[in-house]
Amino acid sequence: MTMPEHYFLAIPVPDTIGRLLAADADRLRRTCTYRYWTDSRDCHITLFFFGALASEKLGPISHSMELLARETAPLCLTLSDMTGFGDQRHPRVIYADLEPSAELFRLRARAADRLSRQGLSLERRPFKPHITVAKKWSSGTAAAITAGDSPWRGLSWKADGMILYTVRPGRLPRYLPLKHFLFGG
Repeated sequence: MTMPEHYFLAIPVPDTIGRLLAADADRLRRTCTYRYWTDSRDCHITLFFFGALASEKLGPISHSMELLARETAPLCLTLSDMTGFGDQRHPRVIYADLEPSAELFRLRARAADRLSRQGLSLERRPFKPHITVAKKWSSGTAAAITAGDSPWRGLSWKADGMILYTVRPGRLPRYLPLKHFLFGG
């Protein structure tokens, strides 16, 4: 039996920043073990995780996000610190945090409005924009998360779009872009 396709909407991260985050993750691997380390090509900021979707939902999602993207100016995003979700000695997720961005929160709210009108059930937890570096802690201590000065801290980039991805477990890159939505048309 095949597993149904899972989908999510995200802001892609430039390759240069993905490579810097992956290199910094190598430093963390010396003190802790996670089942999943993010490949540099898979770095992104999730706006919405949809999970399994019927194929007929993809067209309306794409159409509404295309219209939203045309109305949206590129966003300036800046990396801040590396931290984790959960117990800081062994967080369940290690991630690169972002400086607060009102534009990013507005984009997500506008997307949520359009997607919920299509009958999609969206996550209710507060939005915490981040770039996952590792997840599913196995062993060791993650005390080195904040140690040292990461070369990517304070880097900014202009996000010029969002992407609808599908998840491909067990393959690299793990996330396959299905549709790009460029900001400003």
